Amino acid sequence: MRRRSKATPAVELAPGWPRLLRIEQAALYLGLSRDVVRELINSGHVVSVRVPRPATHRMHRRRPVSDTLRRLLLDRVALDDLVEEWRRQRD
Repeated sequence: MRRRSKATPAVELAPGWPRLLRIEQAALYLGLSRDVVRELINSGHVVSVRVPRPATHRMHRRRPVSDTLRRLLLDRVALDDLVEEWRRQRD
């Protein structure tokens, strides 16, 4: 007999979640490990979202290293689309 997870299903959690998820959140949302989510990103199955760095007064005093924030974020809708693609492949 298969053991049931004590974690709350992602479907119940999703309405209150932000649109952009960190890797840890995306892993919990998909029910996968962080390493698997990273592999999906590295293989190109999931594309990260680059958030532009806001223009601030401080930016004018020194040049920023990048025009985007250094946080790796994933779009929840893209994750849903990926799951649907997996479902279609199975049929």
